[in-house]
Amino acid sequence: MALGAGAGEIRWLVIRRVFAQLGTGLGVGVVGTQFFSRLFSDPADTAARVRMSDPLMLAPMVLCIGAVAVVACLPAIRRATRVDPLVALRTE
Repeated sequence: MALGAGAGEIRWLVIRRVFAQLGTGLGVGVVGTQFFSRLFSDPADTAARVRMSDPLMLAPMVLCIGAVAVVACLPAIRRATRVDPLVALRTE
């Protein structure tokens, strides 16, 4: 903001960073889930039960984690847009 950025630009900067980290984490998590579900699955177990890699279980979990991450970034967005540019420059 000290260099001319508006509050909207600061909001989008924080949101882009959150979504980049969220996408990386969710991608690693889904790939890890697929890998470990195959690694620890028992081929002799033919019971009809929910598996870790079931898309109907993964999709809601990904959406819930995404929603929590977005709600968690709201205080950071508020703090970033309300900081006094002079105070920020003094600490740098």
